[in-house]
Amino acid sequence: MASSPSRRDASLATLEPPTPPTRLAIVWAAALYALCTLALVYPALSGQFLVNPSSDMLNGYAYRQFGGSFMRETGSFAQWNPFIVGGLPFIAGQHGDMFYPTFLLRELLPQDVATNFSFALHLFLSGIFTYAFLRAWGIRFHGALVGGAAYMLAGQVATLVSAGHDGKLYVSALTPLVLWMIVLGMRDGRRWAWGVLAIATGLSILSPHFQMTYYLGLLAGAFTLFLAFYRGEWTLDRRTRYSRLAWATGGALLGLAIAAVHFAPFLAYIPFSPRQGGGRGYEYATSWSIPPEELLSIYLPQFSGMLENYWGRNHFKLFVEYIGAAALVLASGAFAATERRRFLWFWGGAAIVATLVAVGGHTPFYRLWYLLPMMKVVRAPGMVFFVTSFAIAVFVAVGTERVLARGVSRRFLAGWGIAAGVVALLATGGVFQAIGTSIAPAEKYELVRLNSSALIAGAWRSFAFVALALGVLYAVSERRIAPAVAGLALAVIVAVDNLSVVRAFYRFSPPAPQLYGSD
Repeated sequence: MASSPSRRDASLATLEPPTPPTRLAIVWAAALYALCTLALVYPALSGQFLVNPSSDMLNGYAYRQFGGSFMRETGSFAQWNPFIVGGLPFIAGQHGDMFYPTFLLRELLPQDVATNFSFALHLFLSGIFTYAFLRAWGIRFHGALVGGAAYMLAGQVATLVSAGHDGKLYVSALTPLVLWMIVLGMRDGRRWAWGVLAIATGLSILSPHFQMTYYLGLLAGAFTLFLAFYRGEWTLDRRTRYSRLAWATGGALLGLAIAAVHFAPFLAYIPFSPRQGGGRGYEYATSWSIPPEELLSIYLPQFSGMLENYWGRNHFKLFVEYIGAAALVLASGAFAATERRRFLWFWGGAAIVATLVAVGGHTPFYRLWYLLPMMKVVRAPGMVFFVTSFAIAVFVAVGTERVLARGVSRRFLAGWGIAAGVVALLATGGVFQAIGTSIAPAEKYELVRLNSSALIAGAWRSFAFVALALGVLYAVSERRIAPAVAGLALAVIVAVDNLSVVRAFYRFSPPAPQLYGSD
C-alpha cells in the first residue's frame, strides 16, 4: 500500500519561485561581480602591481613596454624586437596583446596600471557575460546570478592572473559572450548578434591565445549545431535552420578576417619557431596535463597543495581547478531539472569531453584528440578545463533555479552533509596525505607532509560552506525564508567560498618603477 505524502513532499510541490526581478536586475548582478573583483584586486588601488616572481607577466611587462614605447615614438606597431636573442619578429613571435583593445590602455596609463586594469576588467566581464548568457536562455535571475559568480570565481578563470596569463583570461571572459550571441542569433534570429559574434571571435584570436581560442571555437561550433537541431520548447524549420547556420558561419569567418593581421604572420612563423610545423611529439603535446587525482581539487583545492606546497606530478602549478564546494551542491540540484534536460545533456557532454582532454596523456582518449589539426604544435591540454568550469556553472545556475522553485528533499540534504563530513574526517585521519605520499614523486614527499595541516583545514573549510548552503536550502524548503532571500544568500555563499580560495593566487609586487628600477 502506498504511503500518504508527507508535509515535506507537499511543500516541495507547492513552493513558489522567487518573484521576477526589476529592470535593474543587471545592475544588481554587476554590483555583485564588481565587489568580487574588487575583493581580489584592491591592492592595485594603492599602486601595487599584480605580478609575482613566478608570473609570465614579470618578463611580459618588458615587451609590452617596448611595444607601447615604439607606438608612442613612431605612431605604428612594432614588427621586430631587436632585444631578444639577436632579434625576433614582434607580431609573428607572439609578443602579447599588441592588437587586442588592451593595447590602448598602455597609451593612456602606465604599463603596470594598464595590466592591473586589464586583469580586473576581464574577471568582471567573465561574470557579467555568463549572467547574460544564462538569462538569454531563460534562466531566472537568482540562478543566473549564482551561475555568473560560479564561473568568474572558478579556479581555472580567477587564478589565471597568478601565472600572468592575460590571454587565457581574455578568452575565458569572451567565451560566454560568444555563446550568448549564438543563442540570440540561432534561436531568436537577431542578425546583429552575428556582427557581435564576429567581433568577439576576432578579439579571442587577437588575445592572442590561439590554443584557448581553438578550444572556444570547438565549443562554439558544437553549441551552434546543438541549437540548429534543437528539439524542445522551440524548433527551427529546415529553411530557417540552414539560413542561420550560414549566418553563423559568416560571422565566424568575419572574425577570422578581423584577426588575420595577427594570426597570419604567426602561421607563417611556425616552421621557424621552436615548436615547428610538425610539432615536438606526443610527450610534448601532453605535458602539463591535469593528473586525474588532482580533479579532487574541484572540491578540495588543498589536496595536491597550492602554490609553493604543490606536490603533484607536474613540475609546478600556479592555478587550481577549484569549482566551489557550495557551487557543487547547487550543481547537483540540476539533475532533477527535467524541464531543461536537453540543455543539461549538452553541457554535461561538454564537461566530460573537456575533462578528458584536460587530463591529456593520462588516458587513451587524448590519442584521438591528438589527431585534430594543430594539436601536435600545442601543449598543456589542462587549460581546456575552463570549458568544464563553464559547463558546471551552467549546472549551478539551473540547480539554483530549481531548488529555489521546488526546494530539496531531506535525503539530498543528508547525503551532501554526510559526504562532506566523510571527506573532512578522511583528511583529518591522514587518508589523503597517505594517497599523496603514494602518488607524489619521491623528491616531493616533504611537501606532502608540509601540506598536511592545510589539507585538513581545507577539508573542514569545504565542509563549512557545504553546511551553509545546505542550511539555506533547508530554510527555503521549509518556507522559513523567502526564495528571493535564499537566492541572494546562495550567491553570497558561493562568492565567499570561492574567494576564500582564489585570493591566495592574487600576489602583488611593488609598482613597476620600483620593481624594475635597477634594470
